[in-house]
Amino acid sequence: VLRLSSAQLPVGEEDLQVQAVGTPAKASAPFLVTFSSQWVITNFAEMVSLLRYFPRQDLVSKLRDAPVDQRAAIWREFWTATDPVPLTPENEALDDYLHRVQVANVRFQESGRPGWLTDRGEVYITLGEPDEVLDFSNSGVVRNAPQSIRWTYNTHRLTLLFQDLTGFGRFELTPGSRADYQQVLARLRRQQ
Repeated sequence: VLRLSSAQLPVGEEDLQVQAVGTPAKASAPFLVTFSSQWVITNFAEMVSLLRYFPRQDLVSKLRDAPVDQRAAIWREFWTATDPVPLTPENEALDDYLHRVQVANVRFQESGRPGWLTDRGEVYITLGEPDEVLDFSNSGVVRNAPQSIRWTYNTHRLTLLFQDLTGFGRFELTPGSRADYQQVLARLRRQQ
């Protein structure tokens, strides 16, 4: 049994090489060191980019600004500060966040943009599943009107309107909805 501390390994693809003492016998196996079991991330910049909607932006900023030689220590600090159940090896908050990123990628992909980078993906990742979704994009009720989708979050007393102004399936928050969403998000982050 070979035990390695994750703090000793760099993120990315590695190669484990083993040689039996006193013999020419050797074995080699590739392995991947990543940040979470929910998402395969092979470099620090990719991880920081994926955390753009994470609730603790103060800690994400520290990660983004970390010098290369301090990244591992600052990552451990981030992990410890955001882990709701320190007795487990997982960081449940990070796993939940990355699971939402995965779901957003599947459900909200738009013409060449991954789902997590769309407005609906952003809202889904930060607020979760809406209580009610009304899709007016295929109703045909109003001709020549922008296609729209309305999401309602009862707990937050929030109704958001996404519109496709171009007709190419890119649903973006209306300016009023963007402002309402940012207010709710700011309130939630202050409460943490």
